[in-house]
Amino acid sequence: IRELTQQCHTIENDLSWAGSNLNQLARRANEAMVAGIIPAVFFTEILLPELRSVGVDVGKIRETLVETAKMVLNGKEE
Repeated sequence: IRELTQQCHTIENDLSWAGSNLNQLARRANEAMVAGIIPAVFFTEILLPELRSVGVDVGKIRETLVETAKMVLNGKEE
């Protein structure tokens, strides 16, 4: 159980790191759009929706991990 708990914490930290990287990508892309480096249409219609989608996926994975860990630690199954 201890090893599983450590693995869950490691994975949760990695997912948090991934989410932070996505936020940084969105911020940098927005700066590039404002500076005229990338077209606004590319940012708003392609890049931003993809970043949001991946962010949602990362959040769902993280939630599933937490729920699974709780079930294992409580000895319950759904």
